[in-house]
Amino acid sequence: MSSEVGASLYVHIPFCAQRCAYCDFYSLVRSTYFRPHQPCPHFIDRLLQDVALQRECFGVQGWQTVYMGGGTPSLLAPQDIRHFCVALRAAQRYPIQEFTLEVNPEDVTEEFLCACAEGGVNRLSLGVQSLRDEVLRAERRAASAECARTALRVMTANARFFSGGVRISADLIAGLRGQTARMVREDIDELLSFGLRHVSLYGLCVPHPTETQEERIAALWAHGSAYLVRAGFNRYELSNFARTAADESAHNRAYWRMAPHAGVGPGAVGTRFVNLSLSKEGAWAIRSTVRKHLGQYLAEVCRENVYEHEFLTEHMCVQEALLMGLRLEQGLDVVTFRARFGKGIEAYIGKTIARWQCHGRMQRTATSLRLSAQARVFLDSFLREAFAELART
Repeated sequence: MSSEVGASLYVHIPFCAQRCAYCDFYSLVRSTYFRPHQPCPHFIDRLLQDVALQRECFGVQGWQTVYMGGGTPSLLAPQDIRHFCVALRAAQRYPIQEFTLEVNPEDVTEEFLCACAEGGVNRLSLGVQSLRDEVLRAERRAASAECARTALRVMTANARFFSGGVRISADLIAGLRGQTARMVREDIDELLSFGLRHVSLYGLCVPHPTETQEERIAALWAHGSAYLVRAGFNRYELSNFARTAADESAHNRAYWRMAPHAGVGPGAVGTRFVNLSLSKEGAWAIRSTVRKHLGQYLAEVCRENVYEHEFLTEHMCVQEALLMGLRLEQGLDVVTFRARFGKGIEAYIGKTIARWQCHGRMQRTATSLRLSAQARVFLDSFLREAFAELART
C-alpha cells in the first residue's frame, strides 16, 4: 500500500438523457438499471464500496478534493446525491477542500440544490456550451438557451442553501456547428452578467478533423480566450479562466500537476505513484480504470475485479508530466518534478529545452518551465520534439 498525501477523487456517473454529438466520454442513454431522477440505491452503494477500496489502496484517510462528473451527475435522484455525499464525508478524517458536481441546466431545481448543499457540495459546474438554440440543436443538446439562463438564475438566487457558500462555474465550447466569433463573445458577456467568477472554454473535439475544421475551431477558441482575458479573467490553464486564484478549480489544478487521484464509477480513471523499491514490474505509477460495463459493475461482489490496471514506466510518467504541466499558466513545476523523478527535466529533454530557449519560445526559472505566451500555440510541436528526445534517452 502506498501512502499518498493530498489525493483527489473522481466519481463518474455514466448516465445521460441523450448523447451530445461531440461527447466521447463513457455514458449510457438508456439502461435497465437506471431512470433519470429516480432512486438507484444499488448503484450508490457500489460507488461507496469502491470509495472505501480506493481509500485503502491510496493509504489515505480522506480526499482533498472530490469531483462528480459524467455523464450527467445531476440526473441522479436528489436523495441519492444527498446519501452519497453525506456518506462520503462521514468517512473523512478531514474536510474536503473542494467538492464539485457537474450539472446540466435542465436538472437545476431547488430540491436538487438543497440535496447538494446538505451533502456538502461547494462548487457547481454548469454545462452551458452555448446560449444559441440553433447551435445547441445542431449538437443534440437537450437544454435550450433559455433553460441555461433559468438554471443560472435559480442557482444564484438559491446560493443561500449552501451554508459555506457555493462557487458556480460554466462551460462553453468554441467551434460548434453554426457558431461565429460574435456568438462566442455574446455568450461570454451573458454568462458574466450572472456574476460568474470561473469559466471553462474548450475547443470542440472532432475525430479526424479536416485542416479547415481545425483552423476554424482554433480561431474561435483563441478569440474567446482573448475576450475572457480582456474581461479581467486570469487564464490559469489553457481552457480555464478565473477572476482570482481563489476562484480556480482546486481539483483540476491537482490533476494537471499529476497529484495522485482515484476513480470510481464505470469509466473512471485513477493514477497513483508507487514505491520503486517495492515495484516488481519497474513501474513508476499504476493507472486503474473501471470497466465500462454497468451491469458487471453492479453485479460484481469482489470490487477489485471492476478495475483494470496499467503499469506506467518512467518515460510514460515524464510524458504525462509535460502534457499536464505545460497546460498551466505557471508551467511545469520543476521542483516537484525533481522530487518525483530524482533528476531535473533537462536530464530528459535538455536539448529540446535549449533549442526552444534560443528562439525565445521557452522560459525557465528556478521553479518552473513554460512556453512563452506567443509560443503556446505551438505546444503540440514542442511536445513532439520533447517526446522524440525522451525516446532516445
